[in-house]
Amino acid sequence: MSELVYEFELIGPVDAGLMNKAIKQCPRPAFSKSISLGTIVMPLLEGAFHAAGGIVFVFLVLQRMDLSPQVVGIAAPLLGCFLAIAIMKLTSHVKRTWQVKQMLKSPIYKDDTMFFLSPEKFTLRTENVEWNVRWPAVEKTVNASEGFFFYAGAFTYVLPKSILSADQADEVWSAIESWSGKIAQ
Repeated sequence: MSELVYEFELIGPVDAGLMNKAIKQCPRPAFSKSISLGTIVMPLLEGAFHAAGGIVFVFLVLQRMDLSPQVVGIAAPLLGCFLAIAIMKLTSHVKRTWQVKQMLKSPIYKDDTMFFLSPEKFTLRTENVEWNVRWPAVEKTVNASEGFFFYAGAFTYVLPKSILSADQADEVWSAIESWSGKIAQ
């Protein structure tokens, strides 16, 4: 019986939107989540400043609308906190999108990419770099609508489905399921 090996070529870099979607689902972000004063205090301070700013902003807007002090007093903290959460989510998305676009401009991502998948590992190769990742190192695989995502530590690898036919995508995913054993739909 011959060993299954899949080989695909992506012309140009991975789509920034697809990479952003994959990185968002990474189980281990590129920064350390170890418990330290900075990892606890800094997000709390950031959230507190956003909330305070949101409350003050909403308070001033509601006052200009000539609403009763009771309505302003109740609505400003609630709406201000909702505004702060929305701003924090938006800035997080914008920051990640910018980082992905900068990453994809680097010489290791901007070339065509060859993908090789075998029972032992998967390999991504460009003109300037080659990644070989054995399946035991893969912590999570995801079959997303636009591609397959592989996670090893803080690293995210993407195999876009756009370079596969529908039949190939199903066959490759079945092989990935059996090889990796770490599946998340």
